[in-house]
Amino acid sequence: MFERYGPNSLQVTAYIEALRELRPDQFANIGTGDLQSFISVLDAALHKSNGREAAWVASAHDCLDATDRAEPAQRLVAAVIGSILVVLDRLSHSDKRFIYNSISSVIDYPRLFKEYRSEDWAMEYFCEELSEYDGGEVYVIDRPDARGRGGDGLCDAIIRRAGESYVLEHTALNAYIDQKRHDVLYKRFIKPLNIEEAVKQHYPEHLVNIYLPLDAFDSKYNPKIFASLNAHVLAAVGQTHESVNATKRYQYNFPGFPFSVWISRVRWGSVCTVIPIMPVQETDIPMNMKDDLARAINDKRNKLKAASAAGNRTIMLLDAGDELYVSMFTIFEEFGKLAPTIDWNGIDEVYLLYGRGTATWAVPLKHCQNIYPNLKEHDDYVQWKIR
Repeated sequence: MFERYGPNSLQVTAYIEALRELRPDQFANIGTGDLQSFISVLDAALHKSNGREAAWVASAHDCLDATDRAEPAQRLVAAVIGSILVVLDRLSHSDKRFIYNSISSVIDYPRLFKEYRSEDWAMEYFCEELSEYDGGEVYVIDRPDARGRGGDGLCDAIIRRAGESYVLEHTALNAYIDQKRHDVLYKRFIKPLNIEEAVKQHYPEHLVNIYLPLDAFDSKYNPKIFASLNAHVLAAVGQTHESVNATKRYQYNFPGFPFSVWISRVRWGSVCTVIPIMPVQETDIPMNMKDDLARAINDKRNKLKAASAAGNRTIMLLDAGDELYVSMFTIFEEFGKLAPTIDWNGIDEVYLLYGRGTATWAVPLKHCQNIYPNLKEHDDYVQWKIR
């Protein structure tokens, strides 16, 4: 299905699946909103459909098939929205938001991203950030390795920027050894508990910080022990003395739990944050980051080297994700120390992707022969970002 709808196939496919599940009476709520704005977004999409005409038609056809229980006009609107999704990455942020709002009354638009992985989000935010910075479209043309499912040795993406194409390779950074494994365990054991929401409901006038050691989420533990964690935490928050700006942590050892939990709170407002604690010392983070930068660059260099040898311009995207563990400036510093030791042959540009959503940074670290800290592009971007 990826090839059928182009680079935005994940969203288009999820949208069509959602259409098939709607009741006949729900179709009337798709596309509601200001008609002139809808026409304006459609016009923008049509002007940016070059190269994706086949995907546009395929999406419209499949949307019509999925809405055979709706009225003719409703089917047409649903199909037009499906076609616009084919080129959504080429539209402005406000136009994207308009399209999401046009379906949100009947389709939970986050569902469109249900198949997204870390790499997909990285591409999305990287292109959005550069589009805003450039004042022009930056978008994915192709995903040669089919999102890691094929094309052994091929790079992750080809993007278009300022009229030129770049072969891009994405790689995630780790602040400490085994971070990926801990992240998986954290999402499996803790995320489903919705601790933050439970605490905010019970303590709506407090700012609460809950610190959980990441090495607690070991696969050897029986997941059933986490079932009672919410109840223990809620009781412990009530026992926690308030401190100025919630700066004083109190340690708790819950019955049956092989790890401690630290909690702080202050009467401030309905805010709760679960803060994972890395299983490393703070002083080890810079060296860990330098080592992991070397690992990330060396692991992916051959793909970009081959692409460069074939005449392509290349980008390496170092992805810190929604990073809680290491500051962006630490990564800059350690990259600067590492850069002179790296063979950059075949790697034209390097960016650090830090954060997600409105907090995204896409910071240049290498441009042609110039490398941070002696990099004007880096300074220009940072100045633009903090303006």
